[in-house]
Amino acid sequence: MPLPASRLDLDSDLPPPPRATWGRVVARLAFGVVFGAWSLLLIAWVTLYWGILPNARAWLPQIEQQAGRAIGAVVRIGDLRVQSGGWVPTVELTDVVLLDRAQREVLRLPRVAAAPAVRSLLAFELQFQQLLIDGAQLELRRDALGRVHVAGFELDAEASTAVDGKALEWLLHQRELVVRSGRLRWVDEQRLAPPLELDAVDVVVRNLGRRHELRVDATPPPEWGDRFSLRARLAAPLLAAGDDWRRFGGEVFADAPRIDGGELHRYVDLPFEWSEGRGALRAWGQLERGRLVGATADVALESVSLRLAPALLPLQLQQVRGRLSAQRDARSWTLAARDFAFTDGDGGAWPASDLRLVLQQRDDVRGVAQPVTGGELRADRLDLALMAA
Repeated sequence: MPLPASRLDLDSDLPPPPRATWGRVVARLAFGVVFGAWSLLLIAWVTLYWGILPNARAWLPQIEQQAGRAIGAVVRIGDLRVQSGGWVPTVELTDVVLLDRAQREVLRLPRVAAAPAVRSLLAFELQFQQLLIDGAQLELRRDALGRVHVAGFELDAEASTAVDGKALEWLLHQRELVVRSGRLRWVDEQRLAPPLELDAVDVVVRNLGRRHELRVDATPPPEWGDRFSLRARLAAPLLAAGDDWRRFGGEVFADAPRIDGGELHRYVDLPFEWSEGRGALRAWGQLERGRLVGATADVALESVSLRLAPALLPLQLQQVRGRLSAQRDARSWTLAARDFAFTDGDGGAWPASDLRLVLQQRDDVRGVAQPVTGGELRADRLDLALMAA
């Protein structure tokens, strides 16, 4: 009678267990890393939501220090309150004050409401899903040397480490900024012009990765005109940083339903002298890598006085209307007018017509324009007698 097989013999008859493949090992490792990272993120967010924010008032010195480091200024906060609303709480601050290097107050924000973004935990910097500011009062000033100061800080377009550069880069990292019922005061010491104050200033800024949108609506003094709007849709180049604002490209737009040119020319540099004129103006501009390469304007003006060059007499026009445009590339300038018509001071009428002038003008390797070498003019109609006059 044969003996029964031992347990060891029975196990040896079983097929060997399958070996774990490299793909399974990598998948398990990746899952472990991702799960661990999300677990830490969840713990950090729960700690922030349930541990830090309910006691936010006790953390005011640290919050002021972090905010000051983010924008490069001294920040003081009067009070702080937290309202829970789902996973994203709302933080409300009152009497937020910015101080310059001499500890002088340069900006006061009566009320600021902010919803912190979850991505702040990944970016290791203070970021908001939405930032709402009510009643902000801001002063912009250009000194006698042409330097622009924002809220007391010098705006340096060349230095990326300047205070304003830090603040602007931080702003471009926020998902949405809204300013309601603000007031802006512009002081131009270089022109010796009276201060200009804009009321009911509303601002909306949205940042979606490399895309940035801006809208500003403001009401000027009555002698200036009616409420106007400024808008911009910009984007960073593909291989540039999303906050490298000096290389942005896109379109800017301005709409002024009623404007007085006599007031405008005292504050804005134009390619010609516009001393008088009232009416409506809409304008578009195209930017490429931070440079203006094209502009278009729809005008409907009356009682206009223009001086195209210092050596020329002013042009007196009763009415002007039409679309004017200019485009610039590395080889030429293109100036055009569409449905352009005007009536001069003596009542002579230029009929609505289309004009197009192309000037051949190349740029050298440094981007400096060279002398004009030729050109081309096209027009569907010309009034030679009126031109001579």
